Amino acid sequence: MKKYVDFDGVIFDSEIWLFDEEYRNLNIKNEFDKIKYIQNKNWDEILMKSEIINDAINILKELRDVVILTKIHSMENEGVAKIKLLRSLEIKNEIILSPYTLKKSEVVDPRGNILIDDTIHNLDDWKQYGGIPIYFNKNNCDVDGWGNVNKNYTKVNSLDYLKYMR
Repeated sequence: MKKYVDFDGVIFDSEIWLFDEEYRNLNIKNEFDKIKYIQNKNWDEILMKSEIINDAINILKELRDVVILTKIHSMENEGVAKIKLLRSLEIKNEIILSPYTLKKSEVVDPRGNILIDDTIHNLDDWKQYGGIPIYFNKNNCDVDGWGNVNKNYTKVNSLDYLKYMR
């Protein structure tokens, strides 16, 4: 069994800086403009301002068998920034970058494997293909960032949960 962990909203609280007041003021209505906006953000700056969620970095250092599976919108900007930050924090875990045009279940085989993610639609897809979905919310809330309610999945607010998954 492999254990995959999402980055944004699970390891780092980066989404608060990504979808900030600037984003809301742009009144972006379509997916193409949203993607362009995300691709052009200064990811080094976003990640430096983002807080580590519930001691995730120290927990990942203990759990070397956990794989970080993160969706990215640009390799050169977002992907590089995430990898550089994790490596600077001495995270040696494997990191898999998932292009925004693909589902995580299309990048890795979910069958029998765990995914901890803060987005219900990612977990729904993971489950559909035989994976073990675990809903993450740092505040122990049942509603994800898209307004979807967690009705079906084990909920955790710390990666400590993975210490007991052997």
